[in-house]
Amino acid sequence: MFGPWTLPASFAFALALAITNRHDRGTIGSFFRKTRPMSLSPHLLCEEEAHPRGKILRFAGEADFLAVPAVRQLLKKLLGQRIPFLIVDLSGVTFLNTPFWAALQRYQIDGHPNSRLALCGMNEALKAAFDINGVGLGSAEGGCIAVYETLDSALAAAPSAP
Repeated sequence: MFGPWTLPASFAFALALAITNRHDRGTIGSFFRKTRPMSLSPHLLCEEEAHPRGKILRFAGEADFLAVPAVRQLLKKLLGQRIPFLIVDLSGVTFLNTPFWAALQRYQIDGHPNSRLALCGMNEALKAAFDINGVGLGSAEGGCIAVYETLDSALAAAPSAP
């Protein structure tokens, strides 16, 4: 039996989870500037921005197993658009799992021959995850996933518009 000031453990856990996963002001939702972000999972948001040289995807939150199906669907949709240079900004991401990396690699492999994928904004933990997973990194010109420190450096490396 519970006293007047105690809550069942399951309710208390659900309440704590709801409080920590809010996406309002001051949380990962405030990371985005230009458009209303897409919610790919309870823990991951994404903003899509057109750029004259390609497209930018800005992710924020945790790219966990819940996000992977939506990320795969988004990347599959983008494949049909034949984007010459897709920049994935990970500066707002705190965690990535292996299936998320695999989805990015699949985009690079399945893309048309002139399309390139670049990542930017990775913190040290994400760079370590790249090393552990053995993701092929290199230059965009070599057909690999290129990595840049900042979004500005990725944009500077983007091929000129045709």
